Amino acid sequence: MHKWIVIVTERNVWPAKHGCDARIVQLIRGYQKCGFRVCLVGTQHSTIGLAEHLVDDLLITGGPSWDWYQDIDKFDAGWFFGGILEAMKKHDVAAVQVEYCWMSEALEVVTEGIIKIIDTHDLMHKRAGIYDPYGILPYCRITREREAELLNRADVILAIQDIEAEEFKSMCPDKEVVTVGHWAEGIKACDCDENSNIVMLVGSDNPSNVMGGQVIVSQWDKVREKVPDAELRIYGTLSDKVNEKDGIVTYGFVQNLERAYSTAKLVINPTVLGTGLKIKTVEAMAHGKAVVTTKCGADGISGGVMVSDDLIRDIVYLLTESSSRKEFERRALSYAMNNFSINSVLGRVVETIKRGKK
Repeated sequence: MHKWIVIVTERNVWPAKHGCDARIVQLIRGYQKCGFRVCLVGTQHSTIGLAEHLVDDLLITGGPSWDWYQDIDKFDAGWFFGGILEAMKKHDVAAVQVEYCWMSEALEVVTEGIIKIIDTHDLMHKRAGIYDPYGILPYCRITREREAELLNRADVILAIQDIEAEEFKSMCPDKEVVTVGHWAEGIKACDCDENSNIVMLVGSDNPSNVMGGQVIVSQWDKVREKVPDAELRIYGTLSDKVNEKDGIVTYGFVQNLERAYSTAKLVINPTVLGTGLKIKTVEAMAHGKAVVTTKCGADGISGGVMVSDDLIRDIVYLLTESSSRKEFERRALSYAMNNFSINSVLGRVVETIKRGKK
């Protein structure tokens, strides 16, 4: 008989328009491929019903809608108690996993013997210090001590990258901290038309993506001066925040980006602020694409991409130097194969869940 994992979130999940939603979707798929069944507990104030096809059971709770920018202590995870209790009554549950630290209160109703997991997504207490200097409101404002207090409700803490895992270990030394990045399906090279000069940018409309995207758009003429037929194609809700002009085309949210990757000679990620792992960098590498990104865009990734302090310069370089671009394609694919497979990403947490609570 299959064991169950219960995932609890206030996120929409589907369609996965943001990196956090894409992460949850891949965790669901990954757990299922590793032999578990997944019950998703969500709120009626999201589009969670659209995720029904992804999971083996879906339970929808009541509760108010959640404004990410409000005081974190005003978030009431108690609205999810009923869904978790129902899931444990219906299924043979091995673990309950809540998404983000603000959902940790929901773990209080988890039955003894069931593993309690918090999927952190980000190192939250550092976000304000990153965003405040730019006048951007962080979606979570919390102290290191308060974040640790919330995380200590779990048995297992999932970090999205190793550097953040080390910080969580220092914050919660008595807890098991496991790095679980983003695993990619069907890792393989995705060749493009060598006669084109299409550059691909995928992003949601979060402030960091918008800031980086607008800089690239404002300077795209400099790329066209060197590569006259260079075309920037922008996918995702970031499209709503930038204007088209010569050489720039916006496509909006696209559910399946396979065709887009097959047309792109180069992928860029100009994000400049944030924590966590940049899912779109991972996905581009898993398609064997050369990626030009910022230091922020490469957080949690130790190779396989061009980390640039001058994106326009390096975009031009890789568009015009095919041998260098192809070398970055090879590096990206090799790194993805070694680091983004389901076993390398989920192996340890799956082992922990199957082992059971000590």
